[in-house]
Amino acid sequence: MLTEPKILIAEDEPVSRLVLQRLLKAFTCISVTNGQEALDVIHQERIDLVLLDIHMPIMGGFEVIERLKNNEATKNIPIIVITVNQSIEDEIRALDLGAVDFVTKPFHAVILQKRIRNQLALKLKSDLLEKHASLDGIN
Repeated sequence: MLTEPKILIAEDEPVSRLVLQRLLKAFTCISVTNGQEALDVIHQERIDLVLLDIHMPIMGGFEVIERLKNNEATKNIPIIVITVNQSIEDEIRALDLGAVDFVTKPFHAVILQKRIRNQLALKLKSDLLEKHASLDGIN
């Protein structure tokens, strides 16, 4: 992420998708309505952060997390789960699969923005370290 951060919003509920898009208007965002579309976009675009609903048609969020974390090219993309589901078991499962955060709806906009900014900052540092390490390996 050495350029403008790009966020993928994977949310099947239109109102929630619109709220997230407005909340993140300072960023470049791409929105999809199911897990398969999310994977398609991620394999075509450089995505720096995924906001992911758990319960979506075609492919749910848990499967998306598993596929992203089991793929060398996408395993370092931070995933924040945003869901109405307040199940402790689902939160544990999402975090165990590799999500970096789990947020329940309704969320507090300012807090979610700060969580997103924190994850983007960590991603930028990680990308810079990776780039530096690859340059050091060339010398």
